[in-house]
Order: sequence, then structure tokens, then C-alpha cells
Amino acid sequence: MLPSCGETTSESGTTETENSQPKKPETFDEKVKDVCDCFENADSDTKSRLKCFKLQDEHHATIKEEKKQEFLQTTNECAD
Repeated sequence: MLPSCGETTSESGTTETENSQPKKPETFDEKVKDVCDCFENADSDTKSRLKCFKLQDEHHATIKEEKKQEFLQTTNECAD
């Protein structure tokens, strides 16, 4: 079967839409990378950096209690 308009077929044969959301980070390391990448790619303006801090806060809320402090320390280093 051919993909419909706006869809592509991957090598595995599954159909993906062009507007597919990227996979959300699930592991601690993926969340750290996600936040650090955000800061690395952000413009120097306040609005761009605020988006990264919001992302940091969203990921922080999903991390196990014993890893929260490590997450903040690691991702705050990326914000500098």
C-alpha cells in the first residue's frame, strides 16, 4: 500500500506522517541531553533560554526523587 499525502514509509515499512512528534526522552541521560541541547542551540535572548528552563522544569518533574538534585546540577552547568 502506498503512503497517503503527507506520509512517508520508513525502511521497516511503517508509515509516518511528516508532522510526527520526535520521540520524547525517557531516560535520565536522554532528559539531560534534551535540556543541554536546548541551551546549546538557544539564542542568547531571554525568550529562547526561558523555553529551555521550562523544558528543564518539565523533565525535573518526571525524574525520581533521588536523581533530581543530580539532574539540576548537570543541566544547570549547560545553562552557563
